[in-house]
Amino acid sequence: MFENHIAQIIRFKNQLDTDFEQYAATAKALSEQFLNEASAKGRSLQIVVSVSRDKRFRSVTIRWSKVLYRYVGDKRTSYVKHLPKGGTRPRYPDNTFSYLPAETRALALRYEYWLSMLRQAIKANRKLAVSTRANIRAFEKIQASVVAGTEQRAS
Repeated sequence: MFENHIAQIIRFKNQLDTDFEQYAATAKALSEQFLNEASAKGRSLQIVVSVSRDKRFRSVTIRWSKVLYRYVGDKRTSYVKHLPKGGTRPRYPDNTFSYLPAETRALALRYEYWLSMLRQAIKANRKLAVSTRANIRAFEKIQASVVAGTEQRAS
């Protein structure tokens, strides 16, 4: 009775999963592209985009990280410190990048605009995927109870 409907919902969920993977790949590509552009002029790198995935919760975290340096013995090593975005907003405030030189700041703000759109798309995608999975479970339960009710009447 509901097989066609469930199949359509499953196709929709699969498309959401494919879109999610594309969003994650785009975020990673933008991160690498920013790194290439920011370091192209031979300047020391002051900021990077960190993209991390949590497969358990099917999420992607896109954050800006400040590059800091420390000396260990005679060796200079770098490490990153994640910059706070604050709250649940999808975009970093412009003043997050105020410490950067003007050219790097303009580049970071341009990339932040694109990354904020990706964050919003990923969030909407995951919300739809969760509700779609709930829909599939609900229709499967309804179908099971209809089949069970039909079998009881037939006996």
